[in-house]
Formats: sequence, C-alpha cells, structure tokens
Amino acid sequence: MTSKNVPDTISFPAIGMAKDTCYGSDERHSGRGGPHRVVLFGSHARGTATSDSDVDLLARRPDDTQRGYAQGDPLIREALDQGRVLYVRK
Repeated sequence: MTSKNVPDTISFPAIGMAKDTCYGSDERHSGRGGPHRVVLFGSHARGTATSDSDVDLLARRPDDTQRGYAQGDPLIREALDQGRVLYVRK
C-alpha cells in the first residue's frame, strides 16, 4: 500500500530503539542476534493515522516471529500480513 501519509523512506528513532532492545546491550551475549526486520503496522502503515495515533512496530527475532505467527498471535499476524517493512538486516 502506498499512502501520502507514509513516505517512501521512513526514519523513526524508534527503529534504533527497537533494534537496541532486541540486540540487548551486547549482541554477542544474546547468541541469537537482533531482529531480522522491523515492520510498521497499524494506522501509520494503512495511511489512516491521526495526530493521536501511536506508532506500531514489530521488531522481534526471526524464530519468535515465526512461532507467534504459527500460534495465531494477532499482532504478529497483522504486522506481517498488512504491515510495511522498514528495516531488513543484511
């Protein structure tokens, strides 16, 4: 979905915060690395956000995301089915 409310390049400070949260203070200690992608979902992804809207981001490790989707987690399903990928780890 392309929306006039969502620019082609999105740079939210929250993306960095989400990555830091998933990596922990030192990714070498986690043994699992950080998120493989960050997905914007909800009203901002749909282009229906208002000034009162929050920003919904999914930033989880790949195995957690796959397990949650398979178990029917509604937030993960909404993010993956209808969201917009903002970051993909190379």
